[in-house]
Amino acid sequence: MLLIGNRLNTKSAHTERAVLAKDEQYVLETATAQLEAGALFLEVGASTLLEVEREAVLWLLQVIQKIGDVPLALDSDSPETIAAFLSAVRSRPMLLGLAPTGARLHRILPLVSHHLPYVSVLCTNGKGVLPTQEQRFEAALNIIEVVTGAGIPTTDLYLDPVLEPLCLSSQGTVVALDTISSVKRQIHGVRTICSVMGLASGLPAPGMLLSGFLILAEAAGLDAVVADPLDPSVKSGVITGAALLGLDDALARYIEHHNTVTSMAESGAKKSARGKGT
Repeated sequence: MLLIGNRLNTKSAHTERAVLAKDEQYVLETATAQLEAGALFLEVGASTLLEVEREAVLWLLQVIQKIGDVPLALDSDSPETIAAFLSAVRSRPMLLGLAPTGARLHRILPLVSHHLPYVSVLCTNGKGVLPTQEQRFEAALNIIEVVTGAGIPTTDLYLDPVLEPLCLSSQGTVVALDTISSVKRQIHGVRTICSVMGLASGLPAPGMLLSGFLILAEAAGLDAVVADPLDPSVKSGVITGAALLGLDDALARYIEHHNTVTSMAESGAKKSARGKGT
């Protein structure tokens, strides 16, 4: 499963403060930590800074690319910000969470055709969250028609089933999982993606819910997830899912992960014991 690290989006208060303060050290350390934790793309976004979104995204891009040609994924629905991002990014990027209808999409599609990023589109009709899997699948078919009509191959497309927070809809995860499964079964060549941000907000033991969802989503055929790679429950869910589904040869990643977690726990216990002895 492709992991897209979400820590460098100003929807995070820490990142918003860092961007406003032009704190390069924070950005570089956060980017490096996510890559070392297994992220293959890094999400960038500054939609909370409406008046300076474009400038903020370009600053993040400039700082992160000091590390190298890091694959980046942009969270924005602003054609101006998207155009500037696509012109400045060095590695093949991804555009995240585009709405499937409206004038903005028709301004964005020519940019996609020209710059050839991967693109993820929400399975909605532009009027809000669709309540059933059937409606979201129909939206997926409409999206494919629009995207391919603009000359964009389905192999560059990721469909987002729209994952609702559990506190708002107890059936939201079921609908999202069913949508992923139906897309993978019935539409050849298209990949799926979702963001788990907010899935377990306000609920006890959110890590357990997040890890469990990722295992189920991987079984349903989810190809990519936007998540925090430094959250132990994210790594646990992705690695456990791969092991259970036969995607981890000789269970190498699972065993390595177990050994790492065990070693960290033993190290923490020793430090705690030394602290109590002083």
